[in-house]
Amino acid sequence: FASDHNVFFEFHLSYCVVKDILTREIMLRGHIHDGFYYFSLVSPDPSIAAPSIYNTSLHARNDGYDVFALWHQ
Repeated sequence: FASDHNVFFEFHLSYCVVKDILTREIMLRGHIHDGFYYFSLVSPDPSIAAPSIYNTSLHARNDGYDVFALWHQ
């Protein structure tokens, strides 16, 4: 794979990267899970939006509404 695509692998404790052999640009990023590396694409174009994380919050209801009972009916 590496010689066919002119890339090299760089391994770290909890992740690895696949880099272009000439530019050293990261082409793929892998994260270890259950002993295997899973890869996600890295966009080379900064105008393409990366996935975002949004913070949300939950508020407790004090009106006697039993959400647990609703979910387990």
